Amino acid sequence: MPEPSAKPPEAAPAMAPEPTPGSPLARPPLPSSGSSGGFELVVAEYAYVAQTAFQANEDRARASQLFLVTFATLIAAIYSSQLDPARVSIVEVQRVFVGLFLLIALHGGLTLLQLAKLRLAWMSSITGLNRIKARASELRPELAGCFAWSDADRPPLLAWWSVGFLQALAVAALTGIAAGAAAGFWSLLDSPAEPSWSASLVAAVLTAPSAIGLCYILPLARAAGREPASA
Repeated sequence: MPEPSAKPPEAAPAMAPEPTPGSPLARPPLPSSGSSGGFELVVAEYAYVAQTAFQANEDRARASQLFLVTFATLIAAIYSSQLDPARVSIVEVQRVFVGLFLLIALHGGLTLLQLAKLRLAWMSSITGLNRIKARASELRPELAGCFAWSDADRPPLLAWWSVGFLQALAVAALTGIAAGAAAGFWSLLDSPAEPSWSASLVAAVLTAPSAIGLCYILPLARAAGREPASA
């Protein structure tokens, strides 16, 4: 008997041509399970932003400590100086002290501005960290409860009685004392017998709150007012 002829193979169905890269129909490639994709860059960015937040805190401590050391050094230099009235004019010394204490008061105002800028830099770093954490929580929902802070519950920019505010308060107090000392030495130029303690007190009381208000609270309050409502 004749063998049945083999059935010819069926033709494969025609496949639609793959869209060329860059065309509107092209789909982005999916990362493989073992590929890190851009996560290495995200980890590096997170580490960098965390380091900037840490550095901002360190710089705030150094700025306040530098001002305290400068103020203490000036006071020690005044008390340890041996002035001979026969060789040095007391009036000239008093003028020098007026200038020195005014410079210290100016330095205090600049230090308060520096503390405010460092607080802003720290908050900017915290915002960057929260942005990375929010995206990580979207990709991995189980991470949502692992973070202490988010944009909704982070510390406020102007936090009363925080460590940063207490540092600014100490700097403002010494700034007021420096202004009061400058006013006291200035009063000796008119009345060498006795300094005007009332002028010193008024200068200190007016300078301290003005310095912390204008140089620390006001910049932070303005920046807090420009923040999104969701923050």
